Amino acid sequence: MLKSGVPKKCLLCEEDDFRVLAVHHIDQNRKNYKVENLAWLCHNCHHLVHSDKAESLKFVKMVR
Repeated sequence: MLKSGVPKKCLLCEEDDFRVLAVHHIDQNRKNYKVENLAWLCHNCHHLVHSDKAESLKFVKMVR
């Protein structure tokens, strides 16, 4: 992701502090490292996408 040129900010809340960003696998397949399957999310949004159904649906709508 670092070399891909994708802006380093959370896709959901737009946090741009690199220290709190994580890479999320859009299709939830940890073996799929294609850039189009990866998204920057801050730790908070990353947790919400995995644990909150409403946030997960919001995220899916954003990436489609």
